[in-house]
Amino acid sequence: PLYDPRIHSMYRMKGCKYPIIRRKGGPTETMIKESRKFREVRNNNGNFDAAAKAAGRIKNAIKPVKHLTHIKNVGQLTSLCLSILQLDTAHESGERSVLFSKYAGVLTGFNVNREVTFDSIFNSLCTCSITRAEGSATVTVPELIPKVNFNIPWDHPVYRIIIALGVLPDILRTDKNYDSSTPGVIHKAETIITDWSDAKKLRKKESFILQLPQDTTIDASCSLIVSIGIEMGTYLSDTMVIPIPNIGCAKILMQG
Repeated sequence: PLYDPRIHSMYRMKGCKYPIIRRKGGPTETMIKESRKFREVRNNNGNFDAAAKAAGRIKNAIKPVKHLTHIKNVGQLTSLCLSILQLDTAHESGERSVLFSKYAGVLTGFNVNREVTFDSIFNSLCTCSITRAEGSATVTVPELIPKVNFNIPWDHPVYRIIIALGVLPDILRTDKNYDSSTPGVIHKAETIITDWSDAKKLRKKESFILQLPQDTTIDASCSLIVSIGIEMGTYLSDTMVIPIPNIGCAKILMQG
């Protein structure tokens, strides 16, 4: 027959009246898994798998502010994790791990948003300190003066600040797979959400303390991640405020 689904693929192309039939080509799955010719392909696939899993763990660590970012697709974080993976020079390509803990601070200051960054709004830096032994962090938001050191680009009446403390494990090569250094353990990030503030009024300096539960696993292969974001809101009534979807931004304030 003209078309055999075992050896042909069929699809339609815009502007073409008839369906297009092409003979299937390229290496088989077995060839990619076993052939020496495709060793580099296997290495690249392994690297990407490690980076994708690491990006997923970052998303979990900053989950309370993730809705303020544009990383529903993890491409941006996966690319970052691939760069961190390349720092593992002790192993060859395809055998490397994503060692967040070895490169302490590599995520510190990472602005997750590209269009409007957190730092473009907060001209005065929010400060942070982490106490690993206690599983805690202290975040200080400076006095915010609209149009001086605080420049909101959106025309909405109120805002609030969300701060989170999460645990980020290394992603390690084990046998032929990549997994967290603490497999099966996905920690829930601790969160503080401030009251709504008037976007046009001064906001006084304030400090916040975040504390992980005492039974949280934090070993040498885990990093603590503090993230912070700003969320805009509007009045639903004189006494009720609702957040505005997809308006806001966030950053990783500190890794430690």
